[in-house]
Amino acid sequence: MSSPYNPPPGGQQPGEYQQPGGYQHGAQSWGGSGSQQSQSVGYIGIALAVVGAMFMIAGVTALNWYSVGGEHATLSDLQPGAKDMDVGLMTAYGGFLVWILLILVLAAAVAACVPIGSAGPAMRVIAPLVGVLGVVVTLVALNSYWSKFKGLNRTQDVPDGKAGIFTHSASGLWMTLAGFLIAGIAGVFGPRRSQAVTRR
Repeated sequence: MSSPYNPPPGGQQPGEYQQPGGYQHGAQSWGGSGSQQSQSVGYIGIALAVVGAMFMIAGVTALNWYSVGGEHATLSDLQPGAKDMDVGLMTAYGGFLVWILLILVLAAAVAACVPIGSAGPAMRVIAPLVGVLGVVVTLVALNSYWSKFKGLNRTQDVPDGKAGIFTHSASGLWMTLAGFLIAGIAGVFGPRRSQAVTRR
């Protein structure tokens, strides 16, 4: 007859406590702690996109693109001349194309800064490309306008006889170009990334 103080073979020694579930010293019984990367709205990019949009809207609607000899011309003031000289690209640009480009670059920049899954990385490339496209189209449209202007020998209408894309350029043109670039660059920032710690 075995003593109650003598455990059976393979049994548990006195003073030992066996953890349920095969717990071993140094291991975590209820899982471990880990981390995963989460994304939230990139507010820096959104703010830059808004600044870029404000620059473009002010440049297109209110500010002068050219000033010389006391005469000033906004983008809309260039439209009659563009139509009169039959400069199609400049006519389209001042009528609706500039607004399409503005909406596209702003939408791409905002989409790039919002965690929307697989489209986000693509938008971070598309936004700056559209911003550069806006600058290029603006310059090409103006170049076609002033080339036709000089080709028709209308520089005599200008006080100093000089005309060109950047000749006598004013704040409206520069604000519009800067707005396209700022809004495009805004998309590069993308969503804000944070390290979230999770425990199991």
